[in-house]
Amino acid sequence: MKPAAFNSSINSVQLEGNVGFSRLELMAHCMMRNVWTRVVLICCALLGASLVLAQGNAARPLVIRVLLSTQSKAVVTVATPHSAVYSDGTVFTQSDAALEWRFSTTPSGKIGVETAQGVYDTGRQMLTLQTQQDGYFQFAGRIYRGSSVVVAQGNTLQVLNALDLEEYVRGVLPREMPSGWPDEALKAQAVIARTYAVSRLNPNGTYDVCASEQCQVYEGASAETPRGNGASEATRGEILSWQGRAAQTFFHADSGGYTASSAEIWGGSVPYLQARADPGSRTSAEPWRIAVSSATIQNAVNRFAPRAGAYKSMSITSRTASGRPAAILINGAVSITGTNVYAFARAIGAKSSLIGLASSNPLVIVGYGNGHGVGLSQYGARWFAQSGYAYKQILSYYYSGVSIGQYEVAP
Repeated sequence: MKPAAFNSSINSVQLEGNVGFSRLELMAHCMMRNVWTRVVLICCALLGASLVLAQGNAARPLVIRVLLSTQSKAVVTVATPHSAVYSDGTVFTQSDAALEWRFSTTPSGKIGVETAQGVYDTGRQMLTLQTQQDGYFQFAGRIYRGSSVVVAQGNTLQVLNALDLEEYVRGVLPREMPSGWPDEALKAQAVIARTYAVSRLNPNGTYDVCASEQCQVYEGASAETPRGNGASEATRGEILSWQGRAAQTFFHADSGGYTASSAEIWGGSVPYLQARADPGSRTSAEPWRIAVSSATIQNAVNRFAPRAGAYKSMSITSRTASGRPAAILINGAVSITGTNVYAFARAIGAKSSLIGLASSNPLVIVGYGNGHGVGLSQYGARWFAQSGYAYKQILSYYYSGVSIGQYEVAP
């Protein structure tokens, strides 16, 4: 089922098919993948079926490195017993008491530790403030579990948080979905957050994920909530996979009534990221409206359609299967197509990828939803949860055909 094309409105869409999800026959497989010196073993089962879990003792922690900030100087306060350790394992110092560390960079591009006698040049580019179990530190007004890692990069410092993946998810969940939402929606978001982190493990970089919206918003233990922690614990170790690798778990706030395929927005088709009706969209009947300034539209035209010259008019000449613009014509002469369409929409201030026109000059755009529209719709997930669906059913609706299973870190 496809929504009708529109200029300033879109027809209501109904859920196609039965989302009760009949029970699937069990299919399990185990895939091994090298990550740094670690091997992550994923034991998977099709969504809706019983899981084949890792056997034996509880899984060893999987450490994720989160970039908290990049700055010229940094102050880190460790409130619990800890050791300062270089990357080769050499211990710089140990402390049984709370200690405030002040870092800077030296002229040679190494880490400097500020002391009462001046700046001590460590001669190293990486230093880890390694806490004991249940330890924590404070940075930039927030509390973080795990260890703090400081990395010198030229004349700047990267401040990282290295911690157990499960603790990381607890610090992400309340910042990506309101803790007051239904438990099953929170569980779905927890699996997505965990999967995203596993997919971003980067053995060649100094960190795996960042703490901002460019990755997933992460604010450490300061952000944790009881309901968020409960959803994380209820799904402990669970990730989504496709053909033995962590899936690409894109998500957005609200699809506007119909999700987008990955090909529509970024190019390149991903089998489990396809357009489909989203019955729980909050804004499918409530369009937003934005008057675009002349300076904003001209800047966007200069960037995406420079041959058009001074802006005079804009029209949407074709749409995708989900109702999103596939081609935009500027001044009746220069066409914007492909992945540039969504980038252009964002440049003129659109809140989502599902847009239309109220007027061309002056330019007024209308639209539905919030975000790119690919993958899970958070308001859609909330609706499913309120309607009685379990988190695995929610995930299988938005990521059709993926598997769910437990990760395990091999010895």
